[in-house]
Amino acid sequence: MTHDEFSTRIIAMMQTLYRVSYTQLTQSCDRDEAVQECLYKAWKKRHQLKDERHMRAWVIRILINECHNIQRKRKREFPLEELPARVAPADADPDLHDALFSLDEKLRL
Repeated sequence: MTHDEFSTRIIAMMQTLYRVSYTQLTQSCDRDEAVQECLYKAWKKRHQLKDERHMRAWVIRILINECHNIQRKRKREFPLEELPARVAPADADPDLHDALFSLDEKLRL
């Protein structure tokens, strides 16, 4: 498949790709990222497409997988609101402070 053929077929699918990403992801920046990554992967792996008649389903599957990757990545992230407001200073525990300062100066690093 030539670059022009690929581009023509992808352009015809763009509205569908954005609709699929809309059903999978809530944030518009994630949807844009998923579609862009899908197009990159489809172009890079176009030689793996066995039958060009199935290109539409193949590209949509790549997009859905990319949406799932983004969702997994989002689950690993924590909003700042969920972090503790303030971490206790090191000298808040006097026993720890005394133990640290009882060490040789070389070992305190």
